[in-house]
Amino acid sequence: MTPLEIENMSPAPGTGRQSAVVDDARPLDDGDTEVISRDPRDPTANTQYRERLQSVISRMLRCGSLHRETVLVHEVSEGQTVWRGEVEVFELAGHAKSKRCYAWSYPTIKSDMTGNTVRTTVILEIPPVISAQTAVRAALASARRQH
Repeated sequence: MTPLEIENMSPAPGTGRQSAVVDDARPLDDGDTEVISRDPRDPTANTQYRERLQSVISRMLRCGSLHRETVLVHEVSEGQTVWRGEVEVFELAGHAKSKRCYAWSYPTIKSDMTGNTVRTTVILEIPPVISAQTAVRAALASARRQH
């Protein structure tokens, strides 16, 4: 698991470092990996997907969450689509710095050290992150800085 750090954001709980993006690709507690996908035709899969995101939020942010909505985000740069997907919006309960976060999972081309091929991104709503769109922009900017 590698946190993606964003400058000028609030410290992640207990870390003392500036971080608003949490990137989680750890296996489940039993050591197996899990692929949860969204399918607009399958309400059960969508519920499982949101529950998996809530589990990551709980583990990483040490607070509760309640799903509020799904937002389609389409980010374009220089006329090209750089990101398109659904972002889940969660209300946070008991987080010291934020009342809301944005989360999504996506497949990766290669697996990490744990063998996972799905990564989950969780971004706190702390200005300048104020919407699903700005959460995606923050994640993209953070990924560019890492490469």
